[in-house]
Amino acid sequence: MEREDFFGLDFRIKNFDINILLDLLSIRSKIESIDTVKQISKKFGKSSAFLMVSKRQQTLKFLKPLLDDEFNHFDQFYYEKEVNTASEHDRRYNAEERILEFALMVASGKTYRELKKEEFKPGLHTLRELKSSERYDCLWNVLLTVEKNTIEQFKKALAG
Repeated sequence: MEREDFFGLDFRIKNFDINILLDLLSIRSKIESIDTVKQISKKFGKSSAFLMVSKRQQTLKFLKPLLDDEFNHFDQFYYEKEVNTASEHDRRYNAEERILEFALMVASGKTYRELKKEEFKPGLHTLRELKSSERYDCLWNVLLTVEKNTIEQFKKALAG
């Protein structure tokens, strides 16, 4: 998947659903074909919370090359421009915003609207300004923090 694939995408769904997000990028089958995801699906069912967290983890791993790429610096005037898709720089900036939005939704389990309303931290500005090598780790930590109880239950279910 390339950065340009995200240009102009709209992830503003009403309810968070990892499957809908994966379908928007046409990567659901790729994520569901990963051995870990298949094993969890087989053991716990297609609608289990464990499976949904696993899909989110695998999606972040899938996005890692894009997240590790260099991003343009934050542009406070980007959304104030009359036309903000005219130049190559503007199109790249838009694609980067969509990558960050998508990754933050996947990590947090929240919709775009919820992230904006709550001023969820880290925000897009913070993620954009992180070193490329830190962006993925930051998002991974968000997912681990948000899903701590589910992950602990999963470990107990495997041990039990």
